[in-house]
Amino acid sequence: MTKAMLLVAFDNIGKVGFSREFGTTTEGEGTKWLDHLEAFFTLVARLGGLPWPPLIVKSTGVMGDVTELEKISVDIVEDRLMRDHPGMEDLLKYFIKDFRSEKPKSYFNKFDLYVEAGVVLIAATETSAATMAWIFYYLTKHPEVRRKLTEEIKPAFGQTIHGEFTDADLARVEYLTAVHTCM
Repeated sequence: MTKAMLLVAFDNIGKVGFSREFGTTTEGEGTKWLDHLEAFFTLVARLGGLPWPPLIVKSTGVMGDVTELEKISVDIVEDRLMRDHPGMEDLLKYFIKDFRSEKPKSYFNKFDLYVEAGVVLIAATETSAATMAWIFYYLTKHPEVRRKLTEEIKPAFGQTIHGEFTDADLARVEYLTAVHTCM
């Protein structure tokens, strides 16, 4: 998976999950957050499914990256709670709504929100990046599909907003929908 796919995926998760601009794509480099995600996955891969190594590793203090990742999740939730207003549309909106309800179903305390934010950061970033990498791989293997897709997407560029694609513009590109569905 390329670094670029991770940056794009991470920025998209920031918008969709937390109504927040992470800015990694524009800067062309990841943040400490992505480094912590990588360290976390490396640790999990090395320890496998054994139940006791994580306890030993945590007690020795070498899990600094994982601890930092937990702190980032807390910071994201606290930031999102401070910026909360009814017009915000992101995943956390629904978690917060349940948390603040009289009878929560899933989110009984802030810790639940912190954990869920971490799950969204980790799972959604990797999944999105892997999906984009596979799409680009298949477009490379099938140049005729890439050419046709490029031809059909070009007219949608700048239709609604000058110099940009909008979701509505792209939704009208039937071949894009077909390629997306097949992937």
